[in-house]
Amino acid sequence: MSNLPMDTTVVVVPCLVSCDLAGDTAILHLDNGTYFTLNAVATAIWRLLQEPARVSDLHRFLVERYEVEAESCAGDLQSLLHDLLAHDLVTIHT
Repeated sequence: MSNLPMDTTVVVVPCLVSCDLAGDTAILHLDNGTYFTLNAVATAIWRLLQEPARVSDLHRFLVERYEVEAESCAGDLQSLLHDLLAHDLVTIHT
């Protein structure tokens, strides 16, 4: 799994429904039936991904909001984005 370049733009795919679950998020992919849940931090990213967002902007948001180390944050963000891509919940926006 290679890292997405920081200038990559990612956005939620259109065929999903999601809802809040006490700060977490539940997502259902309507085309393939995939069910996915996100914790509170991933939910904050999910909300940003409703509009196209660059990986660098997501990273900056996380570092500023949660006061985390930039390097570990980058790894966690990459992991989340790869999971979302693997489950067809987001796509690379061109």
